[in-house]
Amino acid sequence: MFDGVGRRQDATRGLLVNIGQHSLNGYERNVLFRNDGDGTFTDVAFVNGVDRVEDGRGLSIFDYDRDGQLDLLLRNYRQPAQLLHNLGGRGHWIQLRLIGVRSNRDAVGARVRLQTPTRSQTREVSAGSAYLSGQSL
Repeated sequence: MFDGVGRRQDATRGLLVNIGQHSLNGYERNVLFRNDGDGTFTDVAFVNGVDRVEDGRGLSIFDYDRDGQLDLLLRNYRQPAQLLHNLGGRGHWIQLRLIGVRSNRDAVGARVRLQTPTRSQTREVSAGSAYLSGQSL
């Protein structure tokens, strides 16, 4: 999924658990789960290099190289940012620019829904989502 390990094109979203602002003991491991598409998740943190004891603080999800695959930027406590570049192959992507009105010029809260004959996807514009990181508007 990331850094060429696994080379799997996931059709559904995965899940990275990042402990956030405070950890229980300062030595918490980040965990990364792949969504198997059947209601279950598989732990893939080790094969993707994110299970180190670096005490995660923030996470940004974005398409670093505009190849249609989501990449992760992980911010760990007292460590440099770590880019998890998804090399799972070329995907499909669309770029939209949403413009709000009046006091909401960035369209925060707007939802975009993409419908195909086999599935639908919905995304919402947000302004911030985690400590030391955020999603692009």
